[in-house]
Formats: sequence, C-alpha cells, structure tokens
Amino acid sequence: MPPKKTQAPGFFGAHQNVWVYVPNLIGYGRVICYSLSLVVAFSQPELCLFLYFLGFFGDLLDGKAARALGQSSTFGAVLDMVSDRMATTAFLVILSHLYPAYWLLFVFLSILDLASHWVQMYSSLIDKRKSHKDASKSGLFLVNFYYTNYWFFAYCCVGAEVLYLALYLLATPKYQQWPALPINGAFMAPIPILGAFAAGPLSLASAVALLCLPGCITKQIVNVFQMFSAGGIIVEYDRQQIKKN
Repeated sequence: MPPKKTQAPGFFGAHQNVWVYVPNLIGYGRVICYSLSLVVAFSQPELCLFLYFLGFFGDLLDGKAARALGQSSTFGAVLDMVSDRMATTAFLVILSHLYPAYWLLFVFLSILDLASHWVQMYSSLIDKRKSHKDASKSGLFLVNFYYTNYWFFAYCCVGAEVLYLALYLLATPKYQQWPALPINGAFMAPIPILGAFAAGPLSLASAVALLCLPGCITKQIVNVFQMFSAGGIIVEYDRQQIKKN
C-alpha cells in the first residue's frame, strides 16, 4: 500500500516563509501605525492617539495569532520587541518636546526601557530560553512575579503606555479641563507634571493618568531589576566560558 501523502502546511500554519507569518504581518502593520502616529503627533492629536491605539491593539493580537496558528518564531519575537521599544521611545521623545522642563526624565525612561529589554533579550538568547518573557532563571521575585502573573503584567505595561498617552493629551489645552469630573484636582498639586493641571475640576485625562501612574512606576522598578538580573545571567555565562577555556 503506497504511503499516505501528507499535505504541506498552508498559509495559516507553520511554513518556511517566516516573513509572511500572520503574526509578523500584524507586526508590520503595528510599525506602520506607530510611524504614522508620529507623523501627525504635533498636528492631529486625536488621529495620533487612534493610530497609536491601533498599533497597541495589534500587540494583543500577534501573540495570540502565533500560538493559535503554530507560527511562533524568533523573528516574530524580535519584531514584537522592536515594535514595542520603537513606539515607547518615540512617544517619550514627543513628551520631552511637550514638557521641556522634564526632558531629562523622559530621556532616562527611554534609556532604561531600551537597556533593560535589550539585556533581557540577549540573556534569553545565550541561555536558550524560548522567550525574553521567560524569567524563570532571574532569581528575583519581582521579575518572576511580573512575567508570570498576567494581570499584574498587563496593568504595568498598559499603565505605562496609557500614562504616556494621557500626558500627551494633557499637553493639548482642550483636554486639560474636558471632560471634567466632579472632583477637585487640587490634590494633584505635589505630583510632578500632573501638578500643573491641578487647578479646577479633575479632567478625564488626568484621572486616567493617576490610575496608571502606580503601574508605570512599578514597570520602571521591574526594568531596573530585570536589567541587573539579566546582566547576572550574562556574567555567569562568561564565567562558564572561561572555565571551559
């Protein structure tokens, strides 16, 4: 009896042309959305926000598509991280222009974000982990908790991005008081940046920023711990290589 022919995987399965994997196509779309949002950032804030959210929404889809279709790839993981870092860095640059008194803060946040994730990605490659989100060897509770608890991870990541978007909107006079909430914003006075919008009723953008602020701060703390934890893994790899030689 002749052997049964196995059907080659189609477009929506694991095939050789990784460039056109569905999650990678979503990744290209994200890059386009983020890039276009930068083009209109200083002229059309609503359109900028819409395009940025489209790119951000794509970040929720690409991973699900990769797992559902069996199209996970190293290239896709790198594309996902590069897209995220590109978007965050670019938006922090925009905020440094909109809030020049705090330009150094935004530069520092950008450097921390890039350095932390680059070191984490590199450590995962030399350690042969499937993803940079695998923090099983970090040895630090906070980093492990961050990557293994979905809702905590989501709040910190989404909180950081939404805080930046809320600050972007607050730089437009229209959104500094509208839509107004029945809460006096005076309690925000001691908070850097947000204190400038403390007069009068609390705006929706200010309220969103306040809700996201703890998540953003936590994410920066995780970034610091992650950078040193991943650095420790790389140093240990160097030690093992020295022993072999």
